[in-house]
Amino acid sequence: MKDLQQNAARRFFDILSLRRGTRTRIYLMLLVFILMIPLSTASAVGNSPATPQAGDGVWNWIGEDQLTRLGPNFYVSAPTVNSTGGDFRVCSTVHDIYTLYEADSVPNPPDYVKRVATGSDKCAVWRGIGGFVDGDNRKAEFYIVGSKSAYVWFYD
Repeated sequence: MKDLQQNAARRFFDILSLRRGTRTRIYLMLLVFILMIPLSTASAVGNSPATPQAGDGVWNWIGEDQLTRLGPNFYVSAPTVNSTGGDFRVCSTVHDIYTLYEADSVPNPPDYVKRVATGSDKCAVWRGIGGFVDGDNRKAEFYIVGSKSAYVWFYD
């Protein structure tokens, strides 16, 4: 009986060792597919319009966020996104009116920039906001407030 168990164990390990290369290839293929899924779904969900408009002729993606509910009809983006000024764009999964704020250091309250409604493309654009650039990094730290739950993309 002991010989039978040893033979069975040996055969089991022989099978595992024979398939070790195959298993590794399968694991690598699964890993590749797992890594591809978020990229393909992000591009499917994140097909936000990024048409030429800004300083260098192209809207540059600088971040994205799921707006966080802070109260009834009060949703905010966090953390802030850094903008070099000029023009700023937010594209959303819903039509809404967004208020743009520039965050300052802790003792200072945020600066109100402007309130803008999204257009037919579900994007809102703020133009000529270079005056809000400040600090050591020479950038404006923006966040938005909306009235609906949404996923948003930020462009500079």
